[in-house]
This record gives sequence, C-alpha cells and structure tokens, in this order.
Amino acid sequence: MNIYCNKKLKNINWHNIHKKIFKLQTRIVKQLKKKNFRKVRNLQRLLSKSFGPKLLASQKLINKKNINKFNRYKKNKNDLFLNSLNLNNFIQLQSYNRYEVRDSKDFSGLIYFQFLQLLYILTLLPINETLSESLSYNHRLYRTQVDILNELYSTFNFAHYNWLIIIKPASFFKNKNKTWLLKNVFLEKKFLEFIIENEKFANSCIKYYNHTEVIETRKISLTKLIKSSCFYGFAQFTKQNLSETVSHTLNKNKLLNLPIIFYNDLIFIPGKHLIDLKKIYKLIFQFLNKRGLIIKKNRFWIINILSGFNFLGWSLKKKKGRVIIKISRENIKSHQIDIKKFLKSARFLPIDKVIIKLNKKIINWQSYYSYTPNLYKTWSEMNYYLFWQVWRWCKKRHKNKGAKWLYNRYWYYNEKNKWVFHDNMQYLKKYKLKYMKNVSLPSRINVCEIKNWKANQYTLLARVTNIQKF
Repeated sequence: MNIYCNKKLKNINWHNIHKKIFKLQTRIVKQLKKKNFRKVRNLQRLLSKSFGPKLLASQKLINKKNINKFNRYKKNKNDLFLNSLNLNNFIQLQSYNRYEVRDSKDFSGLIYFQFLQLLYILTLLPINETLSESLSYNHRLYRTQVDILNELYSTFNFAHYNWLIIIKPASFFKNKNKTWLLKNVFLEKKFLEFIIENEKFANSCIKYYNHTEVIETRKISLTKLIKSSCFYGFAQFTKQNLSETVSHTLNKNKLLNLPIIFYNDLIFIPGKHLIDLKKIYKLIFQFLNKRGLIIKKNRFWIINILSGFNFLGWSLKKKKGRVIIKISRENIKSHQIDIKKFLKSARFLPIDKVIIKLNKKIINWQSYYSYTPNLYKTWSEMNYYLFWQVWRWCKKRHKNKGAKWLYNRYWYYNEKNKWVFHDNMQYLKKYKLKYMKNVSLPSRINVCEIKNWKANQYTLLARVTNIQKF
C-alpha cells in the first residue's frame, strides 16, 4: 500500500490510509454478496498484511497508556511517525508462535496479540456490517446507543405493542458453540481457538477507536464481534420454520413482521399478545440451540411496557399510545452520589482544580442525556443539588467564616445567573444543555456499500453536525 509522506515533516497522510482501507472493505462486501468466500479470505489477508493497516494499528498501540512502560521502540518521544515505524519493525521481528502467549506479564507477546486483534477487527467489520440482521445494532459502523433508543421509540410509539421479551443468551465459547464458530467465522482457526481458550485474556485487550477518526467511533473488541456472528441468518431461519409449522397465512405474516431487535448480547421481541411471543420464543430457542447457545432463567425478562422499564440509563414507559422517555431515577441518584463522594475526597485540593474536574463530570453526563426530551425539570433539580453540595463543601473548608464572606469570595453576580461559583479564572458550569435532535443512521443501511469515499465521510459528519442526507 502506498503511503504519502512528507520527508521534511515526516508526517503520514492518514486520510489516504483510511480511504484505502475502506476500498478494501467494500471489495470484501462485494465478494461476500457473490458468495466467493475464497476471495473474501484473500482480501482479508491482503488487508491484514498491507503496510497501511499495520501502521494504523501500531499508532493506536503507541497512544495507549500501558505501553509507556515499554521503551525499546521509543527513540524519539515527540515523533509519532518514527515511533510507529519502530514499533512496526519490532512486531514483525516477533516469532510466529504468537498463540503461546498466556500470561499478561509477557509484555512483548501481549503487544503482538493486541496488534493482531486490531488488524482482525478491520477485516471483520465489513462482514459484520453485511451479514447482520436488518434490525441489528451489534457493533455496526457509526451506530451508538442513541440509535437503538430511537428504534425502540419508533416500534412502540403509536403501535399496539404492549409486551416485550428480552433475552440474553449464555454459554458463548463453549464446546458446541466452539465447533459452530470454527466452521462459520471468517477468521484464522489457530487465532480463534486461542481466543476461545483464553476468553478473559482476550477481553482484557479491548481495542477502541478515537472519536475523530473515520473508521469507527466507539469502543469495540474482537470477542464482541465474534459473539455477534452467532446471530447471523435469523430471518432465513424463521421463514423456513414458519412455513413448516404455521398453516395460516395471517399468522405467518404477523410473526414475520414483528420487529425483532438485536443489541450486543440482547434480543428484543415486541408483541401485542403473549401467545404470539411464545411462538417466536420457541423459534429463537431452536435457533440458538443450533448455534450452541442456551437461555437461562436469570437472563430472560417479560416486561409490560405500560408499567415501564429501564434501559441504558433511560426509562421507557407507554401512556395513551405514546412512549415517554426520561432519565431514570437510579442514574440521577448515582450521579448525585458521585458528585458528593468527589467533594468529600477533594477537601484539600485547590478550588480551581476541583472546578475543572466537576465541569468534566457535568459535561459528560449532560452530553450523554442531551437526546432525551423534557430536560428542564432534571436540569433544575441537578442545579439545585449541585449548589447546596458546593455551599456545604465551602462551609466545611472555611469553618470560621460567615455566609457573606463566602459569597463575596467565591460567588459573583451575573445578569443571567445570580450565583456563579469561581476561583482563579475558573467558572463552574451549570446543567443547561438544550435538547439535541439526533440523526439516527438506520440499521438497514450498509456503510461499506457506499461507493464514494466522500459519501462515507458525510455519514460520519451527519452524526456530529445533525445533517441528514442518505
């Protein structure tokens, strides 16, 4: 793979590397749709052995904190280009017996294992994008937790679905599942066997992509991608079995049109009546049993949506045919306890540093929940709680001082806000983010099928700038 590099600056054009990786991924998708599995494997090997993806994987390893202990490749601390090249040379000098790494203390082997995981993630992402179901959000490209929230809202809003079954299958990487994975997953058998044998070691090496990059926008691991491959082909399985068992065409259409949603290890099955849900539950049990998976009693929930349920920090409840989404009370209380504990531990810290750390917590919590409607009440409640926690903290810090002295020392009057906590040019922020309309990327769109590289970049920009154009 050709890499465009300025000799004077010694910087790589990462845009062209991402572009060429995306082209190889689109070629994998085309050959997979034609069912040329040998060509798919050849393209996967080409992607894993080419210089561009290796350089990208080595740069990600340099950015990790734990790798700072390893100083063999660090000739120039400030030059990422030379560091990544030196790490890439070190990795290529490693012996081929990479699957014998069993101890986390073996640091050179652990680096090599992490490096291989990153390369195999790049090869498996387009396969996961094409083979996953139409309503699947299992580690798909550019999908976030807000997408499944929108999907649940659209399925239950103005519809007659009042019941929901949530299933979390178990016994991944057991003997029956192992045999199925070795036959069906597009991965080297030696490497897959090593991951199955050392599941805890593989889960500890989770890889993530930064938000500014083009390929992926959230945390992802190879074990999660392998688990999501167990849910491929559910629609074909239901069509075959319903034609054999169910005689009525109306019942067939009802069961086939049910929007079954997949998210991580969870399966969501909405329905009008519990009788219809029992039939689909039997089909899912048969489908999972063939893949070597089991449904346990502790990992099976039947929920009435009229009473409501909590999911990913939100509470979903149906009233008069409409779904009401709010921030769950448990999450609000946990955030309040987090602020209280931090202020107790930060008794002897400088006040400007305390303000900076509190601002980070406020911004992160607000940005996660900024997509929920009717936020004014929760923001006012949190501002009230934050003010009194900071006021008590300041009183404990200055026990001999009065209320007027504290107000003149740490607060000032503003036209918009009467009480603004500040110290050393650092100002405490408030909960005041407005409701943001999220551009949901539908699950039916295959990102790797987009022909133009500019169109692929536009999908990523649409997630950030709230522009919708597909």
